[in-house]
Amino acid sequence: MTSDTDDSSIISECLWAAADGPFFPDWEFSTLFGLSREEVRDLICVFLSLSALSALLSFIHQRANYTRHHADSSDHKS
Repeated sequence: MTSDTDDSSIISECLWAAADGPFFPDWEFSTLFGLSREEVRDLICVFLSLSALSALLSFIHQRANYTRHHADSSDHKS
């Protein structure tokens, strides 16, 4: 099983390869993707930023649950 970080890395690498690699001719690229190569590159940057934000929010949420759980446990010991 892959983590979200691994998935994001794979997706971004595939998009970079599509945008910068020899796989799609220039005359056909925008027809296939509905975007120019530059727009796909911009999209990758946005995707990576959103992936990083998602990871941060997930960490904060998990940390809040951990803290809340342990705070609740300490209240019962008193």
